[in-house]
Amino acid sequence: MQETKGRVFFLGSSEATLEKITERYREEFPDVTVGAYSPPFKPEFSEDDNKAMHQAVNDFKPDVLFIGMTAPKQEKWAYQNKEFLNVNIITTIGNVFDWYAGNSKRPSVFWQKIGMEWLVRIFLRPEIFKRNIGNQLIFFWHLFLYITKIKKIW
Repeated sequence: MQETKGRVFFLGSSEATLEKITERYREEFPDVTVGAYSPPFKPEFSEDDNKAMHQAVNDFKPDVLFIGMTAPKQEKWAYQNKEFLNVNIITTIGNVFDWYAGNSKRPSVFWQKIGMEWLVRIFLRPEIFKRNIGNQLIFFWHLFLYITKIKKIW
Protein backbone atom coordinates (compact mmCIF):
# COMPACT_ATOMS: atom_id res chain seq x y z
CA MET A 1 0.00 0.00 0.00
CA GLN A 2 1.25 3.43 -0.90
CA GLU A 3 1.84 5.63 2.13
CA THR A 4 3.37 8.79 0.68
CA LYS A 5 3.16 10.90 -2.43
CA GLY A 6 6.20 11.80 -4.45
CA ARG A 7 7.77 12.27 -7.84
CA VAL A 8 9.82 9.68 -9.72
CA PHE A 9 11.62 10.01 -13.02
CA PHE A 10 12.79 7.23 -15.34
CA LEU A 11 15.83 8.06 -17.49
CA GLY A 12 16.95 5.67 -20.21
CA SER A 13 15.54 2.98 -22.47
CA SER A 14 13.20 3.50 -25.42
CA GLU A 15 10.06 5.62 -25.63
CA ALA A 16 7.94 2.46 -25.92
CA THR A 17 9.45 0.93 -22.79
CA LEU A 18 9.10 4.17 -20.86
CA GLU A 19 5.42 4.39 -21.83
CA LYS A 20 4.83 0.88 -20.43
CA ILE A 21 6.75 1.71 -17.26
CA THR A 22 4.90 4.96 -16.60
CA GLU A 23 1.51 3.37 -17.28
CA ARG A 24 2.18 0.50 -14.89
CA TYR A 25 3.70 2.78 -12.24
CA ARG A 26 0.68 5.10 -12.36
CA GLU A 27 -1.63 2.11 -11.87
CA GLU A 28 0.37 0.69 -8.94
CA PHE A 29 1.19 4.04 -7.31
CA PRO A 30 -1.57 6.48 -8.32
CA ASP A 31 -0.45 9.22 -5.92
CA VAL A 32 3.10 9.33 -7.31
CA THR A 33 3.79 11.68 -10.21
CA VAL A 34 5.84 9.99 -12.93
CA GLY A 35 8.12 11.46 -15.58
CA ALA A 36 10.45 9.93 -18.15
CA TYR A 37 13.03 10.74 -20.81
CA SER A 38 14.56 8.52 -23.48
CA PRO A 39 18.07 9.68 -24.38
CA PRO A 40 19.61 8.70 -27.72
CA PHE A 41 21.02 5.17 -27.84
CA LYS A 42 24.77 5.46 -28.29
CA PRO A 43 27.96 4.33 -26.53
CA GLU A 44 28.78 7.83 -25.26
CA PHE A 45 26.64 10.90 -24.82
CA SER A 46 27.60 14.29 -26.21
CA GLU A 47 27.58 17.43 -24.09
CA ASP A 48 24.25 18.36 -25.70
CA ASP A 49 22.82 14.91 -24.86
CA ASN A 50 23.87 15.35 -21.23
CA LYS A 51 22.39 18.85 -21.05
CA ALA A 52 19.08 17.58 -22.46
CA MET A 53 18.99 14.84 -19.80
CA HIS A 54 19.87 17.31 -17.04
CA GLN A 55 17.11 19.63 -18.19
CA ALA A 56 14.50 16.86 -18.46
CA VAL A 57 15.27 15.66 -14.94
CA ASN A 58 15.58 19.10 -13.36
CA ASP A 59 12.45 20.50 -15.03
CA PHE A 60 10.47 17.57 -13.58
CA LYS A 61 11.98 17.96 -10.07
CA PRO A 62 11.84 14.29 -9.02
CA ASP A 63 12.40 12.92 -5.55
CA VAL A 64 13.87 9.74 -7.05
CA LEU A 65 15.67 9.27 -10.37
CA PHE A 66 15.81 5.75 -11.80
CA ILE A 67 18.45 5.30 -14.52
CA GLY A 68 18.35 2.37 -16.93
CA MET A 69 21.14 2.58 -19.54
CA THR A 70 23.04 -0.73 -19.09
CA ALA A 71 25.96 -1.26 -16.76
CA PRO A 72 28.50 0.24 -16.31
CA LYS A 73 27.38 3.14 -18.53
CA GLN A 74 24.51 4.08 -16.20
CA GLU A 75 26.70 4.08 -13.07
CA LYS A 76 29.36 6.18 -14.77
CA TRP A 77 26.77 8.61 -16.09
CA ALA A 78 25.12 8.97 -12.68
CA TYR A 79 28.46 9.61 -10.98
CA GLN A 80 29.70 12.08 -13.61
CA ASN A 81 26.42 14.00 -13.77
CA LYS A 82 25.10 13.96 -10.19
CA GLU A 83 26.24 17.51 -9.50
CA PHE A 84 24.08 18.77 -12.39
CA LEU A 85 20.91 17.05 -11.16
CA ASN A 86 18.50 18.44 -8.58
CA VAL A 87 17.25 15.16 -7.17
CA ASN A 88 17.30 13.56 -3.72
CA ILE A 89 18.00 9.96 -4.75
CA ILE A 90 19.66 8.55 -7.88
CA THR A 91 19.58 4.81 -8.45
CA THR A 92 20.79 2.79 -11.42
CA ILE A 93 18.60 -0.20 -12.15
CA GLY A 94 19.41 -1.26 -15.73
CA ASN A 95 17.41 -4.23 -16.93
CA VAL A 96 14.71 -3.60 -14.31
CA PHE A 97 13.21 -1.20 -16.86
CA ASP A 98 12.58 -4.10 -19.26
CA TRP A 99 11.32 -6.40 -16.50
CA TYR A 100 8.94 -3.80 -15.11
CA ALA A 101 7.68 -2.92 -18.59
CA GLY A 102 7.10 -6.60 -19.36
CA ASN A 103 9.61 -6.66 -22.23
CA SER A 104 11.63 -9.48 -20.70
CA LYS A 105 11.04 -12.07 -18.02
CA ARG A 106 12.98 -12.30 -14.79
CA PRO A 107 14.70 -15.53 -13.82
CA SER A 108 12.71 -17.78 -11.51
CA VAL A 109 11.99 -16.87 -7.90
CA PHE A 110 14.66 -19.36 -6.78
CA TRP A 111 17.39 -17.32 -8.49
CA GLN A 112 15.88 -14.07 -7.21
CA LYS A 113 15.83 -15.28 -3.59
CA ILE A 114 19.46 -16.37 -3.61
CA GLY A 115 20.54 -13.11 -5.27
CA MET A 116 21.92 -14.78 -8.39
CA GLU A 117 19.64 -13.50 -11.17
CA TRP A 118 22.71 -12.12 -12.88
CA LEU A 119 24.13 -15.64 -13.19
CA VAL A 120 21.13 -16.82 -15.20
CA ARG A 121 21.19 -13.67 -17.31
CA ILE A 122 24.80 -14.18 -18.43
CA PHE A 123 23.78 -17.44 -20.06
CA LEU A 124 20.57 -16.08 -21.58
CA ARG A 125 22.22 -12.94 -22.94
CA PRO A 126 25.77 -13.48 -24.24
CA GLU A 127 26.44 -9.73 -24.57
CA ILE A 128 26.13 -9.46 -20.78
CA PHE A 129 28.66 -12.26 -20.38
CA LYS A 130 31.15 -10.53 -22.68
CA ARG A 131 30.65 -7.17 -20.98
CA ASN A 132 31.05 -8.52 -17.44
CA ILE A 133 33.43 -11.50 -17.77
CA GLY A 134 36.16 -9.80 -15.73
CA ASN A 135 33.87 -9.07 -12.78
CA GLN A 136 32.36 -12.55 -12.96
CA LEU A 137 35.74 -14.25 -12.87
CA ILE A 138 36.75 -12.18 -9.84
CA PHE A 139 33.50 -13.10 -8.10
CA PHE A 140 33.96 -16.82 -8.72
CA TRP A 141 37.62 -16.64 -7.64
CA HIS A 142 36.61 -15.06 -4.33
CA LEU A 143 33.78 -17.56 -3.95
CA PHE A 144 36.24 -20.42 -4.49
CA LEU A 145 38.64 -18.97 -1.89
CA TYR A 146 35.80 -18.60 0.59
CA ILE A 147 34.33 -22.08 0.04
CA THR A 148 37.73 -23.76 0.30
CA LYS A 149 38.49 -21.66 3.41
CA ILE A 150 41.73 -20.50 1.83
CA LYS A 151 40.78 -16.92 2.52
CA LYS A 152 38.02 -15.31 4.56
CA ILE A 153 36.34 -12.73 2.35
CA TRP A 154 33.52 -11.40 4.54
